Amino acid sequence: MSTRITVLDHGNMKLLLLCLLFVAAPHAIHLPIWLSLAIIATGVWRWWTAQRGLALPSVKVRFIVVAIVVALVLLQYSGFNGRDAGIALLLAMTALKLTELQQRRDVLVLIFLAYFILATLFLFDQSIPMAAYVFVATWLLLALHIHLSHGQTQAKKPSLKLAIVLIGQSIPLMIALFLLFPRLPGPVWSVPTHDPAARTGLDTRLELGGISNLVESDEIAFRVQFDGPVPMSSQRYWRGPVLNMSNGRDWFAVAVNHGKDWQPTPIQYLGEAIDYSITLEPHNQRWLLGLDLVQANADTYEFNSDYQLLNKTPITERQVFRLRSYPDYHTGALSPGEWRLNLRLAGERNPRTIALGRQLRLEAVTDRDTVSRVLDMFRNEAYTYTLKPPLLESLHPVDEFLFDSKRGFCEHFASSFVTLMRAAGIPARIVTGYQGGELNTVGNYLTVRQRDAHAWAEVWLEDSGWLRVDPTAAVAPERVERSIDVGSSRDGRILFTAQQLSALENMARQLQQNIDAINHAWNLWVLGYDAATQSDFFDKLGIDIKDWRQLAWTFGIVIGGLLAIIAAFILLKRERINDPLQRAYLELCKKLARQGFERMDNETANDFAQRIAQQQPELAQKLSGPFTTYNTLRYGSAATAEDHKRFIKQIRQIKF
Repeated sequence: MSTRITVLDHGNMKLLLLCLLFVAAPHAIHLPIWLSLAIIATGVWRWWTAQRGLALPSVKVRFIVVAIVVALVLLQYSGFNGRDAGIALLLAMTALKLTELQQRRDVLVLIFLAYFILATLFLFDQSIPMAAYVFVATWLLLALHIHLSHGQTQAKKPSLKLAIVLIGQSIPLMIALFLLFPRLPGPVWSVPTHDPAARTGLDTRLELGGISNLVESDEIAFRVQFDGPVPMSSQRYWRGPVLNMSNGRDWFAVAVNHGKDWQPTPIQYLGEAIDYSITLEPHNQRWLLGLDLVQANADTYEFNSDYQLLNKTPITERQVFRLRSYPDYHTGALSPGEWRLNLRLAGERNPRTIALGRQLRLEAVTDRDTVSRVLDMFRNEAYTYTLKPPLLESLHPVDEFLFDSKRGFCEHFASSFVTLMRAAGIPARIVTGYQGGELNTVGNYLTVRQRDAHAWAEVWLEDSGWLRVDPTAAVAPERVERSIDVGSSRDGRILFTAQQLSALENMARQLQQNIDAINHAWNLWVLGYDAATQSDFFDKLGIDIKDWRQLAWTFGIVIGGLLAIIAAFILLKRERINDPLQRAYLELCKKLARQGFERMDNETANDFAQRIAQQQPELAQKLSGPFTTYNTLRYGSAATAEDHKRFIKQIRQIKF
């Protein structure tokens, strides 16, 4: 049997629906279109039924609708596991809760579901704009909660004021909990997503043309804060995946078989160290990016035989890493397995390139001389660095690039260079990563974007170990000094960031850097506040975070002290009543107290009026109207905001 709606009037029903819409709106971009439309349609239907006082669906109808929605969500996401499926089901069930909204308890359930939905927004976006949005939504939702708890005739403005006061009182507690509550290792929001694809273009496989496509993206890859001076651009090579195997066209990474008795040769780190923090954007892979070459630290990350940094788990959330690098180093001897792998050629592929490499070695005096001859060839012959290289469709793509098209991007030059080196008997491999970065003068840190993606080569020489060689720098040396200007490069023609900017361009860049500096500080000090950062914070306070008893005492004292301060503030301000009607009544009581009639704490308005009538009937007759009006407004159900205003004005006009 259907039930008529009596829990909310039309105006407050509209407020509830608008507040729920505001809370859930950011999730619309993550939901399938059919589900977003279904949720909106449910809200519109609920508003229409409330306006006309129509009946709610029966239990049987609601059960059928819930079963259909659950089945559709199950089919959409192939199960309920993961972030997207869980939130889709949560939003769908919240919308369907509107179909049984008939008791005060149902309203409270919807409000508490809305609080939870607000928290889930941070599973997708933890930026400053999203934090501001959640703050405003929390304020409005709390104000609605207060408004409905005080009665549907309560004025809305006092509820908004009380909500912001309560949020303000909670801020010290929030800060204390943020700083002191023990941090678990790993990202807080690490949950399975529906689409596990990587968000950057770097991969353990390099296709000719792959990086040139990635470079057209202006998306941020990571930011770097140096403890000292920012290194020169020629030193800013950010090492990523190392590729040591080729099929004649593409390059990919394979594990080296070192043998049972192999022991890694210790790296000799030379010169001065560079200490820095890198804030890495999520890319759903294990590798990290570090300035070439990072000092090994097994406690924080893995360091494989190719000197590549690997995190223990995929980077699914923005994370901050402390690293130390040395621009000068000597890697030592190769194992037999490394030697064989880094000389391997792809069968009968690219015969002209292999023949050229062998010829250059015969003509050269040393391996280092062979490297110089190849770089001179790139530098002096008609090779072109371009974002739109021609497709290499033959069975011998390196031959086609090196002898025919001579137009390519960094992966073309690196691939052909490594093939030539291997043909000459010099161990070589490709390193992918990023080169350069834009200095943010506001925050004094580097911003490295996807457009800075790069591929270079490494050759092994007996007197220096693995040595970085960038053949692109021989063709386009400005690539090392300046970033590619994505907005200006067109039709394959590469333009680099201008050193001299116009006044308008300089203002735009300065504004962009200010915004990015704020975001970086947010990422570093709020989102990046992990177990290690918390430990450093406690060390500065002289607290040993490893001693859980001391931490528990500190946590208890700080939180207890804040609670005591808030409680004292509330008790001292208990005379401040936020209800205008109650304030007006208390004002009347104060006027009567000055006439000798002190209201007792347990005395109702009727009891107070009767006591005055017994002692001074003339005064009671004068006050019968205000007392009667107060009782009607306080306990009646038909009062309006205008009635409240008239009563307040009446009390202010009473003179004795």
